[in-house]
Order: sequence, then structure tokens, then C-alpha cells
Amino acid sequence: MNPRDRGAGGGSGTVSPAEHLLDSRPDAPGALLAEAALAGALGAVRSGGIECAVIKGIPLARRLYGQVDARGVPVDADLLVRHCDVPAAVDALIDEGYSSPYLPLPLPRLNGVWKVVLRRVVAADVVGTVELHWAPFSPRTFPLPEDLVWRHLEPFETATLRTLVPDRELTVVLLACHFAQSGLAEPRLLRDLATAWNGWGSEIDLATLLGLVDRAKATAALDYAFCVAEHRGLLSVRPPQLGTPQARWASHLMAEGRVHRSSPDYPGQVAALVLCHPTRLPVEVGRFVFPSRAWTAVACERPLPSPAAHAVESAKRLGRIVRGLLRR
Repeated sequence: MNPRDRGAGGGSGTVSPAEHLLDSRPDAPGALLAEAALAGALGAVRSGGIECAVIKGIPLARRLYGQVDARGVPVDADLLVRHCDVPAAVDALIDEGYSSPYLPLPLPRLNGVWKVVLRRVVAADVVGTVELHWAPFSPRTFPLPEDLVWRHLEPFETATLRTLVPDRELTVVLLACHFAQSGLAEPRLLRDLATAWNGWGSEIDLATLLGLVDRAKATAALDYAFCVAEHRGLLSVRPPQLGTPQARWASHLMAEGRVHRSSPDYPGQVAALVLCHPTRLPVEVGRFVFPSRAWTAVACERPLPSPAAHAVESAKRLGRIVRGLLRR
């Protein structure tokens, strides 16, 4: 057990069997079932000799809060594998009973996305969901090299689960990037970031953190997330003052983040563009306006559209974006 796996509130990352059975809060039964499903999905992927990690979910809840249900009941299991292992991992999950309307697809056809979603019926009215990632966040928006990601994973275990998870520095970067990708409107991610910083900030290697966030081109995203958390009074440990122009501007416009979120959240996606590194902005605007066929299939969970159908849908999407932004 890595000593750095201790949670922010002093709770241990390793939970004894007795403590495991004492999890009796309202959300605990569902979260424990989700933890068991996560262990099963991990086992399926590892059965093919594939190294796998968990990037959020129940391990994050236990690390930050010491409780299985502290982040509610997870709706999916976020697994991370290397890019080259995606086809084998997908096959392993399909063999386990998982399926998706657009899988299997050759790996080159998945360019432009960084995860796929697979589901299986676990019991009556219960569906297990796995989000299989080959990057912890969008590699086009936040291009952190894969080898660097895997160098920043560390062991974590409970009485029923053993896996790799992002280390403290990568966890902070991941939460900031996911907050940006959520359209700056996901309070749980902001609370997680604040809890992580309050518990780990005094021990985190600041040079390592800033090096990671710089390589990911996510400095403005982290800066803004810290600004919002500080404005909301969530931080008890002072964060680094990064002073990026994008974060200052976003803080002036949205000091508390975005409180309301529409579906689909086109305004949120536009707001997140403010925090993009200038070198990534053309790619992000292009993807926002004209997403790839693979991105459309993954986002809508439907078969890969034909080029003609995708062109028609892209035109309709552009019209919805314009109408949605004009209504703002």
C-alpha cells in the first residue's frame, strides 16, 4: 500500500473488511454494488494481460473522503488503458457481456475521441456501464503524453479492490481538466478539487504539478478552477497564484463558475473554450462546430453514421448551436 494513498480527511485509503461492512449510509449499498461491478470490469480487462487503471469513481471517493459513497453512487466505471491496448480491452469487455452500438471499430476509426462507452444488463433494471479511456481527459484539448500519464499512476487498494490510480499531482490536473470539459458547471468536480488541495496541497510537489499542467496545456483551466473554489470559500490551503489572462477574464465573467447547465450544453462548451491554450483553440473550435463521425457516434451512443448522414447532422447541429447561443 502506497503511503500517499491516505485521504484528505485523514482516512486511510485501505479499508479493512470490518470497516467495509460498516458502510451503512444511504448511498453505501449502491456504491458498494458499483465497487463490485468495477472490480469485475477490471478483472475482465486484466484477464487479457492488459494493464488498467481507474481514473475517478469510487477510488477517488475513498482517497479524498474515506467513504465509499462520498461522491454518491457512480453511474459508470472510468477505466484507463494504453492506446495500443484499446482493441484487446474492448474485446475483453465484449466477452464479459458488454456491448455498444458502434463497437467493435478499428482503432484508427476512433481518432478524435479518447473513450468509448460499453454497457451490459447486470440485473432487472440495472445496467452496468464502463467508460474505457485511453487518455484521462481530451488529448486534443489537454495533450499530456501517454508515457507521462502512466508514470504518474500509483497503487491503491481497499478490502475488495486493487488498482492503479492517478497520483496526487495528476489527480489535481485531472479534476481541473474535467471541470473545464464539464462546461464549468459541475460542482462535484470543484468540491473534489478543493478537497484534494486542502488535504494534499501542503505535500504536493509544486514543481511536478506545474510541470504536468504545463505539458497538458491546462494552466488556465487549473488557475480558473482554483479561482472559483477560492471565491466559493472551498479552500483552506492557499493555491498557487498562476495569474493566467484567460482565468482572470473567466473569473471576471463567471466568478462562481456556471450555475445553470442546459442539455446539450453548447454555452458551457463555448465558455470552456476561453480556457483553451491558444495553440489548441483552432482544434477545439473545429471539433465543437464540426465533430468527427466517431465523436458523434460515441456522444450519441449510436452506430457510426455514414458520411452523408454525418454531413446532414453536422449542419443541424450548427443550427442548434447558433440558436442556443443567440437565446443566451
